[in-house]
Amino acid sequence: GVDTVVWARLGSHLHAVANYSYWRVSQMGLDDVWRRAQHEVRHQARLELNYAHPGSWATSLRWRYVSGHPYTPFSPAASLKAGRAVFDLTRINAVEYPPYHRLDVRADKTLTRGRASTIVYFEVDNLYDHDNLLVYKWDRKLRSPKPTYQWGRTYVGGLRVEF
Repeated sequence: GVDTVVWARLGSHLHAVANYSYWRVSQMGLDDVWRRAQHEVRHQARLELNYAHPGSWATSLRWRYVSGHPYTPFSPAASLKAGRAVFDLTRINAVEYPPYHRLDVRADKTLTRGRASTIVYFEVDNLYDHDNLLVYKWDRKLRSPKPTYQWGRTYVGGLRVEF
């Protein structure tokens, strides 16, 4: 695999970080056949912009992309016959989930008193509310695969104290 990172200062208060990774991971099954590993994610990219206001405010924008990882699909005929999920073992890790991507934004306010700092933050994850498929599960009622998605747009707020 290959990992790259580039960092640049774009002004006195703005900097950017970009990274890209490419990985190719194989594993040998009990049948002595090499296949893509289930956890293989070939392409990963991230672009992050951070702005630190001269006072105590900071904001950031982060975009992430991950290519789909492989999975073994269900065998619909065998699953229907068995009444439960049955994988198509002739296609082990032969199908790929769709790519994952999201945009996150965050704002921080730092309050300093003596040697302690308190950071109050608010962020919005997956700002554009993209449907990122997590996994397929076999649905007995539908008698077919059913997609399970990761969270859509998510609001997060918090407080961190540092000494």
